[in-house]
Amino acid sequence: MTAAPEGVDELRTRWGSPKQWTRPGMFGVLLSSSNEVTARTYDSCTDLWDTVETLSQAHAYGASVRRAQLGLEFEVMRLEHGTWRDFLGRTAHEVINARWSQ
Repeated sequence: MTAAPEGVDELRTRWGSPKQWTRPGMFGVLLSSSNEVTARTYDSCTDLWDTVETLSQAHAYGASVRRAQLGLEFEVMRLEHGTWRDFLGRTAHEVINARWSQ
């Protein structure tokens, strides 16, 4: 496991995610079938793209993709100081490496 980046608040909520994740921000989902974070969702009814601004929105999006594509895994990521990080502080590349090293 990689240590959290310098300057990031180490305090966590009782669910394990960092307290800073309780505030709106730029969230995304790293799918196991991709090496890029998906940070926008598309609504076909309104023909609009939207950003993911909360942890619960990101988790709901990842779960909906997982229901549609059985066997797929996802990690919720947050853009922190210009870098996508999961709740443990790992970059997308580190998450991918950890996923495939098991």
